[in-house]
Amino acid sequence: MLPLRAKAFTYFLSVCSLGVMVATAAVLNAETLSIVRSAPLMGSLEGKPVSKWRGGSLVLVEQAMGSSIPFSIYGKDGQREVLKDVSFPGGRQIVVRNWTRNQEGRIAFCGTGTNTSGESHSFIAWFHPSEPDITVVKTNPHLAFSIAFAPDGTIWTAGSVNSLKPPATQDETDMFHHYDAKGNLLNSFMQPSSPEEAFSMISTSNLFEVTEKGAVWFSPQEKRYISVSNDGKIIRKSTSDYPFTPMFHTSGAISNKGEVYVSLTDESQWAIYRLDTQSMNWAPVHHANRSKISKPLTVLGLEEDAIVSWRVQDNHLLFLN
Repeated sequence: MLPLRAKAFTYFLSVCSLGVMVATAAVLNAETLSIVRSAPLMGSLEGKPVSKWRGGSLVLVEQAMGSSIPFSIYGKDGQREVLKDVSFPGGRQIVVRNWTRNQEGRIAFCGTGTNTSGESHSFIAWFHPSEPDITVVKTNPHLAFSIAFAPDGTIWTAGSVNSLKPPATQDETDMFHHYDAKGNLLNSFMQPSSPEEAFSMISTSNLFEVTEKGAVWFSPQEKRYISVSNDGKIIRKSTSDYPFTPMFHTSGAISNKGEVYVSLTDESQWAIYRLDTQSMNWAPVHHANRSKISKPLTVLGLEEDAIVSWRVQDNHLLFLN
């Protein structure tokens, strides 16, 4: 599979929004966290596709569907540093499902697209905000719903099969795909064990990250955890019930050690829990009484030894430790 430059390749993308994922933090195990940094955000996240703190910055897709996709990047001070419109010349429309950013500032995203001739393709793409070109790779029939940079600069995706494009080989129905830095498919791993498992891959709220040891994927809705090594061997595949039944799942992140953080809310509390991937037990990280907050904080990601979150009431970035 060869990458195609946007100048020579056109089409549209379909679907959007996501759970949050990031991999830059040490293990946080305090039962109550303090605000160590706070900054007013010069732009609202309200009503936007879920934002992510990734690679030391907040990445926001202002609109996940259209003929072009506006990406905003905010720093720790809450100021917008970059606003870049990304488009595929000749493309009729674009819809982005998921995106990420590495420490060098390169942004990768996945979705589906349709060109002016009506042809539809699933794809992965990446660009640097300071560079004019975008690299686009068709992934049919693999339909990526999650994407992550590996520490070595390669790209991993997690997803399912595009039902509109029948698979030709078993590899194309594997749930995890691994691409080199130029977009060539290196390998694919793990056939779904059931239709339910395959279906769980298509949620845009799933968390996905690649550590030094391999890829880590988590479904907040199904509490399903999967980790695979760099050569595709299953390290762990398990489900772990939450400590209480949440009213809804708001957000989450995956650390560079493969530990999962989720924000959970019920009638009385809002809490952040960490999944210990050895014991597969949830440990409390932070609690707040619902009577003291009108809305729970949104977890955006991890930064060094802090959880980065967004406080809705006053539109502030918070760093909790």
